Amino acid sequence: AFGITAGDSSCGMHVNISNAWFGGTDAIIEESVKKLLYFINHHFEFCCDLFKRDREETYYCNVMDRYARKETAQNANIHDFRCSHGVCLNLGHFDAGRVEIRLVGNSLLPDSRIQKPVMGTA
Repeated sequence: AFGITAGDSSCGMHVNISNAWFGGTDAIIEESVKKLLYFINHHFEFCCDLFKRDREETYYCNVMDRYARKETAQNANIHDFRCSHGVCLNLGHFDAGRVEIRLVGNSLLPDSRIQKPVMGTA
């Protein structure tokens, strides 16, 4: 209903967010996605805690250090991100209409699956 879906547990928990969810114009969408890029990377430890990610066992979908700096995130070309499932925020699908937050779980560690909450049931 909100343009947000969760991936299945076969590849670890990730959330797909429709670009339209961020705003009405291309400029607002791009600015919002850049803010998300900065926030997730700058506050990576907090995001891991929020999503109950065990950093001792999960080494996939890691922080992108260069985007933890506000200036770097603001100047990022979000149309030119290669698709990568090895980072915490995958912008490789931006031009196709979505972004992926990838903070929980790990396709490389089969025991890292968690019980996923269903949107709107809390």
